[in-house]
Amino acid sequence: MLTEPTLKIHKKRADLYHTAAEIFVEKAQAAIKKKEKFTVCLSGGSTPKPLYELLATPEYSEQINWKKCHIFFGDERCVPDTHDDSNYGMVYDALLKKVNIPKAQVYKMDGSKTPRQAAQAYTQVFQNFFGATKPFFDLAFLGMGTDGHIASMFPGTDAVRMVRKRVREVKVGKNKPWRLTVTSSVFNRTKAVVLLVAGKKKAAVLKEVLNGDFDPDTLPAQVLRNAEGEVTWLLDEGAASAL
Repeated sequence: MLTEPTLKIHKKRADLYHTAAEIFVEKAQAAIKKKEKFTVCLSGGSTPKPLYELLATPEYSEQINWKKCHIFFGDERCVPDTHDDSNYGMVYDALLKKVNIPKAQVYKMDGSKTPRQAAQAYTQVFQNFFGATKPFFDLAFLGMGTDGHIASMFPGTDAVRMVRKRVREVKVGKNKPWRLTVTSSVFNRTKAVVLLVAGKKKAAVLKEVLNGDFDPDTLPAQVLRNAEGEVTWLLDEGAASAL
């Protein structure tokens, strides 16, 4: 990692989400003041959902100029928006429908296309918005699975090693839907990455991700050791118990 990661350990899981929401507000206000827009990449899964619900409350939502926010997604399952497994659907219900953000500034992955077409389409979204600029996002939120995956970069998938490709289609499991994922090349060029990790069942893998030998093919979250921007791990006591 080009800069040492920051670890913040919280006694209560609710405190973890408040810290994350405060970071969101801080980064949004700073980016909008500097360049009149804020770009943020959100993750799916059960862990970040309470963060999005918190951001939708007046305590936080009223501190953010949503009309100058641009929302991207780190990964998605190739399912309709209305499907229970849709990351966009979860974020929409928890946050987006409750704040005054222009629809055109929410850049969802299109699960209705074939996986390859959807990956190419989201790559074009990046190209249209960012061009060749780096870093890509002002802020990205990620979770981490018990196998050390982030976004939909799972152990053994080539998205972990992508240098030029920004979005990749991924097949994980025979009877599970295809996924789309932003690759490590994007996250490692993001200004600030925040990882939300909660629960004792992730403690052992988190210890290996942070302190073990560098092997991102086995533990994809280790790709963030090469991050050019800030990396902050927001942990509860369970997740941090092996450190």
